[in-house]
Amino acid sequence: MFRKASIDDCMTVYQLICDMEAETLHYFRFQEIFKKQLNDDTRYECIVCEENETVIGILNLRYEEQLHHAENIAEVMEFVVASEYRNKGIGRKMFAYACEQAIKKMDVFK
Repeated sequence: MFRKASIDDCMTVYQLICDMEAETLHYFRFQEIFKKQLNDDTRYECIVCEENETVIGILNLRYEEQLHHAENIAEVMEFVVASEYRNKGIGRKMFAYACEQAIKKMDVFK
């Protein structure tokens, strides 16, 4: 159900994020940034949720050290579930999965 996003997911992730933002973003710039983030798995992790081989949700994490925490942190940057799949517990499960992934990643940084 959950997996790391790939470049093949770019258009679907783009559409979900445009829906979340209620605006049409510049696709080629979006694609550039998406590729850059996918290639930097130290700082970013994009998780997608699939149902019947269709991406229905995305949760994008950024990892960094923050002075005001004096620690490594994981920050949710984008998080959206397709409107027809909302209110079914998918977001809650995605968030729990992302937390598990972040804890594993943080253990590597220590």
